Amino acid sequence: MAERYDAVIIGGGHNGLTCGTYLARAGLKTLVLERRKVIGGAAVTEEVVPGFKFSVFSYLMSLLHPKVIAELELAKYGFKVLPASDMFSPLPGGDYMVFSDSIAKTQAHFARFSKKDAEAYPLFDRYLMKRSRSSGSSCSRHRPIRAAATGRLSGRAPPSYGNIARSAASSTA
Repeated sequence: MAERYDAVIIGGGHNGLTCGTYLARAGLKTLVLERRKVIGGAAVTEEVVPGFKFSVFSYLMSLLHPKVIAELELAKYGFKVLPASDMFSPLPGGDYMVFSDSIAKTQAHFARFSKKDAEAYPLFDRYLMKRSRSSGSSCSRHRPIRAAATGRLSGRAPPSYGNIARSAASSTA
């Protein structure tokens, strides 16, 4: 007869493992399934390019709630959140962008492509930080690399945040 479970989690990434752990602690017979040979999702470091190891984080593991880190005693197993103050993003043709905790530094990189977006960036950053605090996100603990870093850059022009920043201005006024 096939084994029976109270809960089956599809995906052994950091979220699936967290959910599975809480369910098992609550007394449910839990199975976590992962198609890859490695578990951990965004919390994994892998050799993506031969000789170079990278964190394959979805964007930043600092978004893992401190309560989860404490309750699951993750530090005991080697987990630690390292500060991520700058994110280097290579572009085609040997160019690059740097997204930083320093608004001025990020602005300077935006300005290389768009003065308008560089000017709008501080307003956009305030909008993001306000939204992250109001949603209860742990983003307010650590100032993560901005959401801009998750955008795809095609050619030389970074995504335009001018419209978002203008919309943010009208909602914060």
